[in-house]
Amino acid sequence: MPTDLTQLATRAGTRASVVRALERLDRFALQTAQALAVAGEPASYEELLGLLAGDDGDPVVAAALPHTLGVLREQALVWGGDDRLRLIRTAWELLSPSPQHPSPTGLGPTVREATAGMSPGRIQEIVATAGLASTHDSVSAVTALSALFSDPERMSALLDEAPAESVAVLERLVWGRRTGR
Repeated sequence: MPTDLTQLATRAGTRASVVRALERLDRFALQTAQALAVAGEPASYEELLGLLAGDDGDPVVAAALPHTLGVLREQALVWGGDDRLRLIRTAWELLSPSPQHPSPTGLGPTVREATAGMSPGRIQEIVATAGLASTHDSVSAVTALSALFSDPERMSALLDEAPAESVAVLERLVWGRRTGR
C-alpha cells in the first residue's frame, strides 16, 4: 500500500499501471484517449468532440463524451479543464504515433514529425507540389502543410486532382495496413 499521495501518484503513472487502466476502459473511452493522443496538446473539448463526432456532429457521441471524460479523469489518465485537456505522459507515449511506430490508432506521425529529418529544399518541394506558396523557412512551410492536411475541404480538392494511381495507393493504406512505400 502506498504510504502517501506522492507514492500513489508515482505508482499510478507507471507504464504497468497505465496499461492496466487503458485495458479496463470500454471501447469509447479508449477511442477518446486515442483521440486525445493525436489531438493538439492541450486539446479543447470542442477539438476532441470534433475528432470523435466527425463533421456531422454525431449526437450519440456528443451525449456520451462528458461521462467518458469523467471516467478518464477518475482513472487518472486525463487532467486539465475542458479548455486544456491532456493525457498523462505515459498514456500519451503509449497511444500517440511516432515516426518509427504507428500508434494503436493506426495513424502515423504528424506532419511536423514526418518532416523533422528532411532538408529545407525537400520540404519546399512538397509545399510546391501541394499547390501552396513557397515560404522563407521550413517552420512556416511545415505549418502550411499541417493546415492543409487538417482542412477536409482543401484535402478533398487536392485529392480530386491527384492521379488515379495515387488515390488507389491511399485507398489501400486507409483500408489495409497503415504503413507502406
